Amino acid sequence: RRRRKGDYNAWVSRVYSTQKSKITPEIRAQMRKKSERSTRIIKSKRKGNKLRLVSAQAQRAWTDGYNDIQIAQENKNKSSYLVSAAKQVARMKGLTKQLAVEEDPKGMAIYDNIEEQEQNESVQESEVTAILKQLRKEPSDDEEVKAKFALYETFLGTVEAIRKETFNFWDETKQDFGGNGRIIIDRSLKKIDGHDNMAIDFESRVWFVHGMTVKAVSNRTKISEVLKNINAKLELMENQNECPICLDRFAGTPPELKEILKQAKLADQESKFNEAGIDIAALISAAKKDDTKLWDGIAQKAGLKPGHLMRLKRAVDDASEESEPKATHTLACCHQVCEECWEHFTRGLHGQQPKCPLCRTDDFLIFLAKELDNLPNQDPVSN
Repeated sequence: RRRRKGDYNAWVSRVYSTQKSKITPEIRAQMRKKSERSTRIIKSKRKGNKLRLVSAQAQRAWTDGYNDIQIAQENKNKSSYLVSAAKQVARMKGLTKQLAVEEDPKGMAIYDNIEEQEQNESVQESEVTAILKQLRKEPSDDEEVKAKFALYETFLGTVEAIRKETFNFWDETKQDFGGNGRIIIDRSLKKIDGHDNMAIDFESRVWFVHGMTVKAVSNRTKISEVLKNINAKLELMENQNECPICLDRFAGTPPELKEILKQAKLADQESKFNEAGIDIAALISAAKKDDTKLWDGIAQKAGLKPGHLMRLKRAVDDASEESEPKATHTLACCHQVCEECWEHFTRGLHGQQPKCPLCRTDDFLIFLAKELDNLPNQDPVSN
Protein backbone atom coordinates (compact mmCIF):
# COMPACT_ATOMS: atom_id res chain seq x y z
CA ARG A 1 0.00 0.00 0.00
CA ARG A 2 1.25 3.50 -0.76
CA ARG A 3 2.89 5.53 1.94
CA ARG A 4 0.51 8.11 3.40
CA LYS A 5 2.42 11.08 4.68
CA GLY A 6 -0.07 12.32 7.24
CA ASP A 7 -1.11 8.94 8.66
CA TYR A 8 0.37 8.39 12.14
CA ASN A 9 -0.44 4.67 12.24
CA ALA A 10 1.19 4.16 8.85
CA TRP A 11 4.25 6.07 10.06
CA VAL A 12 4.62 3.88 13.17
CA SER A 13 4.36 0.69 11.13
CA ARG A 14 6.76 1.93 8.47
CA VAL A 15 9.40 3.15 10.92
CA TYR A 16 9.18 -0.01 13.04
CA SER A 17 9.58 -2.17 9.94
CA THR A 18 12.55 -0.08 8.74
CA GLN A 19 14.30 -0.13 12.11
CA LYS A 20 13.76 -3.86 12.54
CA SER A 21 14.90 -4.87 9.05
CA LYS A 22 17.84 -2.51 8.56
CA ILE A 23 19.37 -1.87 11.99
CA THR A 24 21.40 -4.67 13.59
CA PRO A 25 22.98 -4.21 17.06
CA GLU A 26 26.34 -3.69 15.35
CA ILE A 27 24.96 -1.00 13.02
CA ARG A 28 23.20 0.69 15.93
CA ALA A 29 26.49 0.81 17.87
CA GLN A 30 28.16 2.38 14.85
CA MET A 31 25.33 4.91 14.59
CA ARG A 32 25.78 5.89 18.24
CA LYS A 33 29.52 6.33 17.79
CA LYS A 34 28.94 8.36 14.64
CA SER A 35 26.28 10.47 16.38
CA GLU A 36 28.60 11.28 19.30
CA ARG A 37 31.24 12.50 16.86
CA SER A 38 28.65 14.44 14.89
CA THR A 39 27.46 16.18 18.07
CA ARG A 40 31.01 17.16 18.99
CA ILE A 41 31.63 18.54 15.51
CA ILE A 42 28.45 20.65 15.48
CA LYS A 43 29.25 22.05 18.94
CA SER A 44 32.80 22.79 17.83
CA LYS A 45 31.58 24.59 14.71
CA ARG A 46 29.32 26.78 16.81
CA LYS A 47 32.11 27.66 19.23
CA GLY A 48 34.46 28.44 16.35
CA ASN A 49 31.83 30.65 14.75
CA LYS A 50 31.28 32.45 18.05
CA LEU A 51 35.00 33.23 18.31
CA ARG A 52 35.09 34.43 14.69
CA LEU A 53 32.08 36.70 15.19
CA VAL A 54 33.42 38.20 18.44
CA SER A 55 36.73 38.81 16.69
CA ALA A 56 35.00 40.69 13.85
CA GLN A 57 32.85 42.66 16.30
CA ALA A 58 35.89 43.67 18.36
CA GLN A 59 37.71 45.04 15.32
CA ARG A 60 34.55 46.86 14.26
CA ALA A 61 34.25 48.51 17.69
CA TRP A 62 37.95 49.46 17.67
CA THR A 63 37.61 50.94 14.18
CA ASP A 64 34.42 52.84 15.00
CA GLY A 65 36.11 54.37 18.06
CA TYR A 66 39.00 55.81 16.04
CA ASN A 67 36.75 56.86 13.15
CA ASP A 68 34.50 58.76 15.56
CA ILE A 69 37.51 60.56 17.00
CA GLN A 70 38.56 61.63 13.52
CA ILE A 71 35.05 62.86 12.63
CA ALA A 72 34.64 64.71 15.94
CA GLN A 73 37.99 66.44 15.48
CA GLU A 74 36.99 67.62 12.02
CA ASN A 75 33.79 69.02 13.56
CA LYS A 76 35.74 70.41 16.54
CA ASN A 77 33.54 68.47 18.96
CA LYS A 78 35.88 67.08 21.61
CA SER A 79 33.22 65.89 24.05
CA SER A 80 31.61 63.83 21.31
CA TYR A 81 34.64 61.66 20.57
CA LEU A 82 35.38 61.14 24.27
CA VAL A 83 31.88 59.71 24.72
CA SER A 84 32.18 57.61 21.57
CA ALA A 85 35.58 56.22 22.55
CA ALA A 86 34.26 55.26 25.99
CA LYS A 87 31.27 53.57 24.34
CA GLN A 88 33.46 51.43 22.06
CA VAL A 89 35.78 50.55 24.96
CA ALA A 90 32.74 49.34 26.90
CA ARG A 91 31.58 47.36 23.87
CA MET A 92 34.93 45.56 23.55
CA LYS A 93 34.98 44.79 27.28
CA GLY A 94 31.50 43.32 26.91
CA LEU A 95 32.72 41.10 24.06
CA THR A 96 35.62 39.89 26.23
CA LYS A 97 33.17 38.90 28.95
CA GLN A 98 30.97 37.19 26.36
CA LEU A 99 33.87 34.89 25.46
CA ALA A 100 33.95 33.52 28.98
CA VAL A 101 30.23 32.76 29.09
CA GLU A 102 29.49 29.04 28.62
CA GLU A 103 26.23 29.11 26.69
CA ASP A 104 23.85 26.15 26.62
CA PRO A 105 23.70 24.06 23.40
CA LYS A 106 20.34 25.53 22.41
CA GLY A 107 21.62 29.07 22.87
CA MET A 108 24.71 28.33 20.80
CA ALA A 109 22.48 27.55 17.81
CA ILE A 110 22.54 31.28 17.00
CA TYR A 111 26.10 30.72 15.75
CA ASP A 112 25.13 28.13 13.13
CA ASN A 113 25.24 30.72 10.35
CA ILE A 114 27.26 33.86 11.02
CA GLU A 115 28.34 34.79 7.49
CA GLU A 116 25.93 37.71 7.13
CA GLN A 117 26.66 39.05 10.63
CA GLU A 118 30.39 38.69 10.11
CA GLN A 119 30.12 40.54 6.80
CA ASN A 120 28.15 43.36 8.45
CA GLU A 121 30.90 43.75 11.08
CA SER A 122 33.77 43.54 8.61
CA VAL A 123 36.33 46.34 8.43
CA GLN A 124 37.80 47.56 5.15
CA GLU A 125 41.59 47.48 4.83
CA SER A 126 41.52 51.16 3.92
CA GLU A 127 39.91 51.95 7.30
CA VAL A 128 42.67 50.13 9.17
CA THR A 129 45.36 51.82 7.09
CA ALA A 130 43.90 55.25 7.85
CA ILE A 131 43.79 54.54 11.60
CA LEU A 132 47.38 53.27 11.67
CA LYS A 133 48.42 56.43 9.86
CA GLN A 134 46.72 58.47 12.63
CA LEU A 135 48.61 56.54 15.29
CA ARG A 136 52.04 57.28 13.89
CA LYS A 137 51.96 60.67 15.61
CA GLU A 138 51.32 60.99 19.34
CA PRO A 139 48.46 63.45 20.00
CA SER A 140 49.31 66.72 21.73
CA ASP A 141 46.04 66.73 23.68
CA ASP A 142 46.10 64.62 26.86
CA GLU A 143 42.42 63.65 26.58
CA GLU A 144 42.94 62.44 23.02
CA VAL A 145 45.97 60.41 24.14
CA LYS A 146 43.90 58.75 26.86
CA ALA A 147 41.02 58.00 24.48
CA LYS A 148 43.22 56.52 21.75
CA PHE A 149 45.33 54.54 24.20
CA ALA A 150 42.20 53.16 25.90
CA LEU A 151 40.90 51.95 22.52
CA TYR A 152 44.23 50.25 21.77
CA GLU A 153 44.58 48.73 25.24
CA THR A 154 41.05 47.34 25.31
CA PHE A 155 41.33 46.00 21.75
CA LEU A 156 44.60 44.27 22.68
CA GLY A 157 42.95 42.73 25.74
CA THR A 158 40.09 41.41 23.61
CA VAL A 159 42.48 39.97 21.02
CA GLU A 160 44.45 38.24 23.81
CA ALA A 161 41.22 36.78 25.19
CA ILE A 162 40.24 35.54 21.70
CA ARG A 163 43.71 34.02 21.31
CA LYS A 164 43.39 32.18 24.64
CA GLU A 165 39.91 30.87 23.80
CA THR A 166 41.09 29.82 20.33
CA PHE A 167 43.89 27.69 21.78
CA ASN A 168 41.45 26.15 24.29
CA PHE A 169 38.99 25.55 21.47
CA TRP A 170 41.63 23.76 19.42
CA ASP A 171 42.63 21.57 22.38
CA GLU A 172 38.99 20.44 22.65
CA THR A 173 38.51 20.02 18.91
CA LYS A 174 41.67 18.44 17.55
CA GLN A 175 40.67 14.92 18.66
CA ASP A 176 38.44 14.83 15.57
CA PHE A 177 41.28 15.85 13.26
CA GLY A 178 43.91 13.50 11.93
CA GLY A 179 47.02 13.49 9.78
CA ASN A 180 47.99 16.64 7.93
CA GLY A 181 44.86 18.55 8.98
CA ARG A 182 45.93 18.56 12.63
CA ILE A 183 49.59 19.26 11.80
CA ILE A 184 48.75 22.28 9.61
CA ILE A 185 46.54 23.91 12.23
CA ASP A 186 49.05 23.18 15.02
CA ARG A 187 51.71 24.95 12.97
CA SER A 188 49.42 27.92 12.26
CA LEU A 189 48.72 28.40 15.97
CA LYS A 190 52.41 28.08 16.91
CA LYS A 191 53.25 30.83 14.41
CA ILE A 192 50.91 33.20 16.24
CA ASP A 193 53.04 32.80 19.38
CA GLY A 194 56.30 32.65 17.45
CA HIS A 195 59.11 35.17 18.12
CA ASP A 196 58.90 36.75 14.69
CA ASN A 197 55.17 37.34 15.08
CA MET A 198 55.37 38.67 18.65
CA ALA A 199 58.26 41.07 18.00
CA ILE A 200 57.22 44.73 17.74
CA ASP A 201 59.04 47.15 15.48
CA PHE A 202 59.33 50.43 17.39
CA GLU A 203 60.33 53.44 15.31
CA SER A 204 62.04 56.27 17.16
CA ARG A 205 59.89 59.05 15.71
CA VAL A 206 56.61 57.13 15.79
CA TRP A 207 54.22 56.93 18.75
CA PHE A 208 54.80 53.56 20.48
CA VAL A 209 51.06 52.75 20.30
CA HIS A 210 51.38 52.48 16.52
CA GLY A 211 53.75 49.50 16.56
CA MET A 212 51.75 47.66 19.21
CA THR A 213 48.49 48.28 17.36
CA VAL A 214 49.96 46.97 14.10
CA LYS A 215 50.82 43.73 15.91
CA ALA A 216 47.40 43.45 17.60
CA VAL A 217 45.58 43.94 14.27
CA SER A 218 47.85 41.40 12.58
CA ASN A 219 47.33 38.80 15.31
CA ARG A 220 43.56 39.22 15.22
CA THR A 221 43.60 38.62 11.47
CA LYS A 222 45.78 35.51 11.79
CA ILE A 223 43.62 34.06 14.56
CA SER A 224 40.48 34.63 12.47
CA GLU A 225 42.09 32.86 9.52
CA VAL A 226 42.95 29.85 11.69
CA LEU A 227 39.38 29.73 13.01
CA LYS A 228 38.01 29.81 9.46
CA ASN A 229 40.37 26.98 8.51
CA ILE A 230 39.27 24.86 11.48
CA ASN A 231 35.59 25.40 10.75
CA ALA A 232 36.02 24.70 7.04
CA LYS A 233 37.44 21.29 7.94
CA LEU A 234 34.72 20.68 10.52
CA GLU A 235 32.16 21.44 7.81
CA LEU A 236 33.60 18.63 5.72
CA MET A 237 33.57 16.24 8.67
CA GLU A 238 29.96 16.86 9.65
CA ASN A 239 28.15 13.96 8.05
CA GLN A 240 24.81 13.21 9.65
CA ASN A 241 23.04 12.77 6.35
CA GLU A 242 20.01 10.68 7.25
CA CYS A 243 17.12 10.77 9.69
CA PRO A 244 17.81 8.36 12.58
CA ILE A 245 14.09 7.49 12.75
CA CYS A 246 13.01 6.67 9.20
CA LEU A 247 16.60 6.33 7.86
CA ASP A 248 15.71 8.43 4.80
CA ARG A 249 18.46 10.71 3.49
CA PHE A 250 17.98 14.42 4.23
CA ALA A 251 19.14 15.30 0.73
CA GLY A 252 16.68 12.85 -0.78
CA THR A 253 17.43 9.47 -2.29
CA PRO A 254 17.97 9.54 -6.06
CA PRO A 255 15.60 6.96 -7.56
CA GLU A 256 16.93 4.07 -9.64
CA LEU A 257 14.98 2.28 -12.34
CA LYS A 258 15.89 -1.12 -10.94
CA GLU A 259 14.52 -0.28 -7.47
CA ILE A 260 11.32 1.25 -8.85
CA LEU A 261 10.59 -1.83 -10.97
CA LYS A 262 11.35 -4.07 -8.01
CA GLN A 263 8.88 -2.16 -5.82
CA ALA A 264 6.27 -2.35 -8.60
CA LYS A 265 6.93 -6.12 -8.87
CA LEU A 266 8.13 -5.61 -12.44
CA ALA A 267 11.80 -6.50 -11.97
CA ASP A 268 11.58 -9.06 -14.79
CA GLN A 269 10.56 -6.26 -17.18
CA GLU A 270 13.77 -4.20 -16.77
CA SER A 271 15.21 -5.30 -20.13
CA LYS A 272 12.02 -4.18 -21.93
CA PHE A 273 12.28 -0.74 -20.32
CA ASN A 274 15.93 -0.45 -21.36
CA GLU A 275 15.19 -1.57 -24.93
CA ALA A 276 12.30 0.91 -25.17
CA GLY A 277 14.52 3.73 -23.89
CA ILE A 278 12.33 4.35 -20.84
CA ASP A 279 14.56 5.80 -18.13
CA ILE A 280 14.07 7.38 -14.71
CA ALA A 281 13.67 10.86 -16.19
CA ALA A 282 10.75 9.73 -18.38
CA LEU A 283 8.97 8.08 -15.43
CA ILE A 284 9.48 11.06 -13.08
CA SER A 285 8.30 13.45 -15.81
CA ALA A 286 5.09 11.45 -16.34
CA ALA A 287 4.47 11.38 -12.60
CA LYS A 288 5.03 15.11 -12.06
CA LYS A 289 2.86 16.08 -15.04
CA ASP A 290 0.28 13.42 -14.15
CA ASP A 291 -0.14 13.02 -17.91
CA THR A 292 -2.34 10.07 -18.96
CA LYS A 293 -0.99 10.13 -22.52
CA LEU A 294 2.59 9.89 -21.29
CA TRP A 295 1.70 6.93 -19.07
CA ASP A 296 -0.20 5.23 -21.91
CA GLY A 297 2.85 5.67 -24.14
CA ILE A 298 5.11 4.12 -21.49
CA ALA A 299 2.71 1.19 -21.05
CA GLN A 300 2.58 0.59 -24.79
CA LYS A 301 6.36 0.70 -25.25
CA ALA A 302 7.03 -1.63 -22.29
CA GLY A 303 4.05 -3.90 -22.97
CA LEU A 304 2.44 -3.28 -19.57
CA LYS A 305 -1.03 -4.44 -18.57
CA PRO A 306 -3.37 -2.02 -16.68
CA GLY A 307 -2.53 -3.61 -13.32
CA HIS A 308 1.19 -3.38 -14.05
CA LEU A 309 0.86 0.28 -14.95
CA MET A 310 -1.03 1.05 -11.74
CA ARG A 311 1.72 -0.53 -9.62
CA LEU A 312 4.38 1.33 -11.62
CA LYS A 313 2.66 4.68 -11.04
CA ARG A 314 2.55 4.06 -7.30
CA ALA A 315 6.21 3.08 -7.19
CA VAL A 316 7.24 6.16 -9.19
CA ASP A 317 5.14 8.42 -6.94
CA ASP A 318 6.84 6.99 -3.86
CA ALA A 319 10.30 7.31 -5.45
CA SER A 320 9.58 10.94 -6.41
CA GLU A 321 8.62 11.72 -2.85
CA GLU A 322 11.76 10.06 -1.49
CA SER A 323 13.97 12.00 -3.91
CA GLU A 324 12.84 15.40 -2.58
CA PRO A 325 15.11 17.07 0.05
CA LYS A 326 13.67 16.75 3.55
CA ALA A 327 12.99 19.59 5.95
CA THR A 328 14.88 18.93 9.19
CA HIS A 329 14.46 19.69 12.88
CA THR A 330 17.62 20.27 14.97
CA LEU A 331 17.51 19.10 18.59
CA ALA A 332 19.27 20.66 21.58
CA CYS A 333 21.94 17.92 21.38
CA CYS A 334 22.67 19.09 17.80
CA HIS A 335 21.31 15.94 16.12
CA GLN A 336 18.75 16.28 13.35
CA VAL A 337 15.59 14.41 12.42
CA CYS A 338 13.31 15.01 9.46
CA GLU A 339 10.30 17.23 10.15
CA GLU A 340 7.79 14.51 9.24
CA CYS A 341 9.24 12.07 11.78
CA TRP A 342 9.54 14.77 14.43
CA GLU A 343 5.91 15.76 13.96
CA HIS A 344 4.71 12.17 14.33
CA PHE A 345 7.11 11.37 17.18
CA THR A 346 6.05 14.35 19.31
CA ARG A 347 2.40 13.65 18.55
CA GLY A 348 2.78 10.11 19.87
CA LEU A 349 4.32 11.35 23.13
CA HIS A 350 1.08 13.16 24.05
CA GLY A 351 2.78 16.14 25.66
CA GLN A 352 5.76 14.33 27.18
CA GLN A 353 9.20 15.82 26.68
CA PRO A 354 10.72 14.29 23.50
CA LYS A 355 14.21 12.79 23.75
CA CYS A 356 16.71 12.44 20.93
CA PRO A 357 16.23 9.07 19.18
CA LEU A 358 20.01 8.83 18.67
CA CYS A 359 21.12 9.82 22.18
CA ARG A 360 18.32 7.79 23.79
CA THR A 361 17.92 4.96 21.28
CA ASP A 362 16.56 2.41 23.76
CA ASP A 363 13.85 4.82 24.96
CA PHE A 364 12.85 5.50 21.36
CA LEU A 365 12.61 1.80 20.49
CA ILE A 366 10.48 1.15 23.60
CA PHE A 367 8.18 3.99 22.55
CA LEU A 368 7.94 2.57 19.03
CA ALA A 369 7.14 -0.96 20.25
CA LYS A 370 4.40 0.33 22.57
CA GLU A 371 2.86 2.43 19.81
CA LEU A 372 2.90 -0.57 17.47
CA ASP A 373 1.10 -2.71 20.07
CA ASN A 374 -1.63 -0.07 20.31
CA LEU A 375 -2.31 -0.03 16.57
CA PRO A 376 -5.36 -1.81 15.14
CA ASN A 377 -4.54 -4.90 13.09
CA GLN A 378 -3.44 -3.90 9.62
CA ASP A 379 -1.08 -4.94 6.89
CA PRO A 380 2.45 -3.57 7.17
CA VAL A 381 2.96 -0.30 5.31
CA SER A 382 5.78 -0.42 2.81
CA ASN A 383 8.32 2.29 2.19
